[in-house]
Amino acid sequence: MRTAVAIVAVWGLAAAAAEPQRIAISRVFPGPGQIGLFIAAADGSSERPLLEIRDADYDPAWAPDGASIVFTSEREGSADLFRVKVDGTALERLTDDAAYDDQAAFSPDGRQLVFVSSRQSGFAHLWTMDLQTRRAKPLTTGHGGDFRPSWSPDGKWIAFSSDRDSTMPFAHGRWEHLHVVDLYVMHPDGSGLKRITEHGEFCGSPKWQRDSRHVVAYCMTAEQTLANRRAGPDAGNDTRLVAYDITSGGSSAIAAGPGVKINPSVVNGAVAYIRKDTGGGDAAGVYYANGMRGPKGDVRAAAWSPDGDWFATSNGTELEFHRVAGSRLDITWPAGAAQMVWRPNP
Repeated sequence: MRTAVAIVAVWGLAAAAAEPQRIAISRVFPGPGQIGLFIAAADGSSERPLLEIRDADYDPAWAPDGASIVFTSEREGSADLFRVKVDGTALERLTDDAAYDDQAAFSPDGRQLVFVSSRQSGFAHLWTMDLQTRRAKPLTTGHGGDFRPSWSPDGKWIAFSSDRDSTMPFAHGRWEHLHVVDLYVMHPDGSGLKRITEHGEFCGSPKWQRDSRHVVAYCMTAEQTLANRRAGPDAGNDTRLVAYDITSGGSSAIAAGPGVKINPSVVNGAVAYIRKDTGGGDAAGVYYANGMRGPKGDVRAAAWSPDGDWFATSNGTELEFHRVAGSRLDITWPAGAAQMVWRPNP
């Protein structure tokens, strides 16, 4: 992680009009290990370090009340979870293990975390933590890795990606292994585990709809993962956006047109997404399943505010801020972003 170049933006909407909007940034500097969290106004002004002492800090997650951030840090020698108040005070270490702890997500009531850890078996499994007692316990087990946990809005389910039960087959006529990834859901107590996608393909990063019944993801064949990991995929590798019903077990395609569609987000009940295109160009950019069009060009990451009025985009070298119903702001960060996470509405 210390050699990766990434910037993470966390944009906050105020609970009341009197509280200014804020954005937190995890920025990577040229020197090794120089990754730190910053806080600024929503337009990028008045930037200040979130923490007095910065280290390899990344993958932030906002608490539901917006008062604190849990993040991954290597400041104690291994990747552990820490929590800090938004004003930079009360830094506390939540995990203390030689394993890799990362990808934390809060339960809707803010009392628990689910996170990914390689402790015990060496595989990336899901663990939960009671934030009052700091007690952590395993949620998933077995061979294979479990990633990207996402808590349902009603708190009854956790969705995640997993390559369990995959033989990592070889690509046709090539030496590369194919990463087959399924989507699963389970209850936070470890019961009710079930696969919701058809095995043998790749479905990534599940997002919940407000009804806590449907999970939205982008899917492709295992062979297409080789082409679609490039910035400009080869033609003929269109992906699908799919909504999975965890109650009935059914699925329905989200009408989204052609192209390599990634990073779906549920925005006010609708689905927004990024489209990659061969060689970039006007066909690439931000789209909405209702037919509305966002900014064009090479977009690597995008994230929308909880009310759907704002979003941020990154092309890998610049981070821009937009109004959904308007144009791009004049503020452009001279740096990209690998992940943007908005402060929730408390």
